[in-house]
Parts: sequence; structure tokens; C-alpha cells
Amino acid sequence: MKLYRYRPLNEILFKELLYSEIYLASPIELNDPLDLNGQLNFFSENEDEIKALVRFLSKQMVALHLSHDNYSLVKSLMDLFSYERLGLYIAADFANRNCDVASKNDLFEILSRFCRENVSVEKGLKKLKVEDLFTTLNNLFTQFLNNSSVACFSRSYTNFLMWSHYASSHTGICLEFEVDIDPQNNDICNFPVISNALFEGKCIEWKEDVKAVKYPTSLSNLNFYNYLPIFDNEGDVDLMNLSKSYWHQYAHGIESVFLEKLAPWHEEEEWRLVHVSFKETMPEDRILKFNDSALTGIYFGAKALEKTQYRVRNILEETNSSPVFYKCNVDGTRGIRVEIK
Repeated sequence: MKLYRYRPLNEILFKELLYSEIYLASPIELNDPLDLNGQLNFFSENEDEIKALVRFLSKQMVALHLSHDNYSLVKSLMDLFSYERLGLYIAADFANRNCDVASKNDLFEILSRFCRENVSVEKGLKKLKVEDLFTTLNNLFTQFLNNSSVACFSRSYTNFLMWSHYASSHTGICLEFEVDIDPQNNDICNFPVISNALFEGKCIEWKEDVKAVKYPTSLSNLNFYNYLPIFDNEGDVDLMNLSKSYWHQYAHGIESVFLEKLAPWHEEEEWRLVHVSFKETMPEDRILKFNDSALTGIYFGAKALEKTQYRVRNILEETNSSPVFYKCNVDGTRGIRVEIK
């Protein structure tokens, strides 16, 4: 199968071509604010799940206040953040909702209201600031849900709007890659990559999964209770590095949400290579080196300058790639037509 990757005209493009690189973008670099932006759902009618939520919140709140060296404050917090008090309060709120979704902001609003109604009559809680808990939770959720990255591909090289949005208004290029379809799943293909460094004199080769994007009318959210183990173990080295297979199930679940875009984007026919990360990464950490033989075509935009075409050809002469070069032209009323250049 062929996959296509639209690239803007900038110096990074020429570096990617010279070193056969694929760059994975962080959420902040994507033009859709809903991309790679996992939303948690805290709603539950299950008593055990609500108890687990209260234990989690109590643990976070107590940890915040341990440094006060005030036993009465910590004990008061544990009494306040108990199932008999906070848990029943949350359960009552969930029971009165007209939908089965409770977002992070909904949870924060419930906690704010609960504290306002209770802290004023509690001894030892004058130092309590529930806003500090919200900051801690925001940082924790961001760590696990907003540090992933993605490389985007398409099944089409003639999409007029994609040339406009992702290839510098038709002055950039589109890369054509040949990939293998997974024999078990037609919505997955195997993208060939190699290591940057040599191991015993050779590069290590492996395949990365690139998966078809789904286009629902509304994006899926993540059931908080299914992912509670990762939020409860933020300091675990094996979790942070995904070095133990036990943690992979959580990364795969988050990946499935990151393979969704809203229905209006469906014409992009997008496929994605998603790296789920539970820790912050730098741009230099988000680069893959592809096997030169996978690059089978270069499409120059309809407004690509001769200088751009010359420079791209010269760079690729320094690599082991041997792509076919194509030039796109605008067909007055029907969009884009392509010819071998």
C-alpha cells in the first residue's frame, strides 16, 4: 500500500530528506486542538469505583499537606475525604446527572462545592486550598495524556485542501511511502524504520504500526477507573518508560483514542503513527529514521519553485533513496493532476 505525507516548505523538510527522518509532532504542534487531547470521564454508578476515586483524591490531598507537619490537619483531611462524606456526596451528584459523563471540570466543580459546604465547619482545615489539588491533578493528567506524539499520513496525494494546509499552500512536497499491510488487520500497516546508531556494525531494523484514523461524530473519552492504576503509580520507573508489558495495555487504550478525529476531517483519509509517552519528550526525542527503500515517490506542489525541486533532487542523491519525481498542476476546474517530472 502507498501512504502519503504532506510536508511544508522549511529547513526542517530538507533535514528530514537528507537524514531520512520522520518527525512526530506533539499536541501543541497540531492544528486541531482536540488532537492527542484525551478527556477523562469520572462518572460512575458503581460504589466500588467511587470509593476508588475518593481514595485517589484523598491520597493526593493528604500528600499535598504532609509538609505542614500538622497531624490534626492531615487527620481532618482524611475524615473529610472519606467515602462516608465525600464519596456519598459525589455519588449523589452523579445520580442526579442527566448524562453518563462527568468531565474533569465537572469533578472540580463538585469538589469546590463540597469543600465550601464543609470546610467552614471543620476544625484544623483553615489551611486547606482545594485549588492546589486541582493544580496537582491537572499536572498528573497532563503527564499521562498530553505527552504523546504523532506522525500523520494520508491515502491521497491529490487532496487540494491538504496541499493548502500542510504543504505551504502548494509550494511544499508530498512524500510517497510503500508499506506492508498487516496480514491480520487491513487498518494497520507496517512502516519500516532503522536505528540511528550502529549495533555490531549494523543498523537495527524494525516495523512501526501505522493505523487508520476513525471519524466518529463525537470523540471517545477515557474511563478514569480503567486508567486509575497509572495515575496511582506516577513515580514508577517501568511505567514512565513503558518497560514492562503490564503497562502496555494502558498505552494501547490511550492510543485508540488518539486514532480518532471528528467526522468533518474524514476527507483527509488519515493514517497515524502514534507514540504514547507518559513523560515529557523533547523534539529530538521524537524522530524516527525510515528505511530509504520505503520512499518511492516525491510530489512537488503546483506552486513549487524550480529551486525547491533542484534542492530536493540534490539532497536525495546523497541518500540511498531512488524515488520517482512527480509535478502537480492545477487543472482549472477539477483540482490537481499529476505528471512524472
